[in-house]
Amino acid sequence: MAQMLAAAPAVSAAQTAPQTDAAKLAREQFDKNSQAMASVKIPIATEPPFHFKA
Repeated sequence: MAQMLAAAPAVSAAQTAPQTDAAKLAREQFDKNSQAMASVKIPIATEPPFHFKA
């Protein structure tokens, strides 16, 4: 049991390196998409009304 717990941080540290690249790419794509959406002007009349029901 102790060997599995000792090995767990090494495995998780090895797996986080590729995820940082994927996370960085996802953040860059999100920023590009948000800038593209912000540049489009939509009239308020286009937006549907919201009805909140309790």
